[in-house]
Amino acid sequence: MAITSIQKIRHEAAQFRGVFEDICEYEAVYDPDSVGSNATVTDTIAAPGAEMGDVVLVSVTADLQGLILVGNVSSADVVTLTLANTSAGAINIGSCNVHIVCMTPYHVLG
Repeated sequence: MAITSIQKIRHEAAQFRGVFEDICEYEAVYDPDSVGSNATVTDTIAAPGAEMGDVVLVSVTADLQGLILVGNVSSADVVTLTLANTSAGAINIGSCNVHIVCMTPYHVLG
């Protein structure tokens, strides 16, 4: 597993009141596998409080070297991180810290 040491660092919705009913932040050590040319690598992480439909923001403390990093809630309490490589060569960003923010929007349409 490429993700270790998950820590929930905050659980609130004070920022963006009226837009998001809940905001959870997480930090972890992230050491993804090398991403081959025109390939993707996915990793999942336990994220207590993450809900299907959450808006997910992800950042890392490493140079992505052209990789595309996307996060989504794949099931309740689980976030999936996907690294995509559209270049002609393999890329390995090495070990870094990942910061994940899950924001639950108010659901107006039932």
